[in-house]
Amino acid sequence: MDKPRTLSRTRQTPAKNMSQSVFRGSEFFSAGRLVPILLLICSAGIIASQVHRPVILLKTWLPWIDVGCLAIAMTPVIMMGGIDLSVASQVALHSVVFGLCLQAGWPLFPAISCTLCVAVFCGFVNGGLVARGRPSLLVTLATMALYRGFAMSFAGAEPVRLATPVSDPDHLPVQYIAFAGLAFFAWLLVHRTTAGRWILAVGENRTAARISGVPDRRLDVLAWTTCGLTAGLVAVMNVLQHNVAIPDSALGAELQAIACVIVGGTLITGGRGGMTGTLLGIAVVSTLDIALQFLSTRFPLISVESRMIVTGILLISVAVSTQNFAGKRSA
Repeated sequence: MDKPRTLSRTRQTPAKNMSQSVFRGSEFFSAGRLVPILLLICSAGIIASQVHRPVILLKTWLPWIDVGCLAIAMTPVIMMGGIDLSVASQVALHSVVFGLCLQAGWPLFPAISCTLCVAVFCGFVNGGLVARGRPSLLVTLATMALYRGFAMSFAGAEPVRLATPVSDPDHLPVQYIAFAGLAFFAWLLVHRTTAGRWILAVGENRTAARISGVPDRRLDVLAWTTCGLTAGLVAVMNVLQHNVAIPDSALGAELQAIACVIVGGTLITGGRGGMTGTLLGIAVVSTLDIALQFLSTRFPLISVESRMIVTGILLISVAVSTQNFAGKRSA
């Protein structure tokens, strides 16, 4: 009678581990977020003291809205212990594809459909290779160069300018509406669905999750394909906003997106984190950069180089504190 009990307990262990990882991963690291929140308050105070017309912040924050969309899409990828270094290159490639379609005289909606199909395909390539056991770092490092090379080749290393503007840059940027919708949908997916619990379980222990019946390979394909689709949406919105497609656009945006996710408390090795933390990380990183930009106009000593150094030091401090706290909670 003792032997069957032992086997039964052994078989139940993976499911038990998965449920425990899901419970711990969904916790809100309140203490670990103390430093980011304080930094956010200080940065917001600096901006408030320098800006007398808050409406001008709409355009000032616009590049960070694009980075925020990429960070939201990358959060499930990092929660599963992966990475996507190709999202910025995908933005450049999809921008060129969309610009060339419009330049060739395509109607707006067919051009958008073609661009999003290319975006889904690029993301699917990444996800398919990762699902087959290839390291996501190597896969996306390779496709980062590949997609950027395609963008430069298709455009001839020159901006693709639209003969007829398709939007008025003075109108409220559609990126803000898209960001709000994407953030709400992603929050529901990660925190209110079974797929969100599966994502955390895979990041905590992929083998245990697979034994418990979690479709980890499907999640890989879905997560990286979603990153590609989000990059396509960002590209379409950028071209519609600026009426030009730039093949070397979004340089470094993938690192900024990763920084937002990490500062928000998502563990880089996976299994810990959430969308709420990513939104906090987006607010901290973007507000800090904009605050230093405003200060540089009044204090000449705050140059571009010194601003990058200060930003890097502060972000390293925040990231280390949040990652250490997350690691202690997972122990």
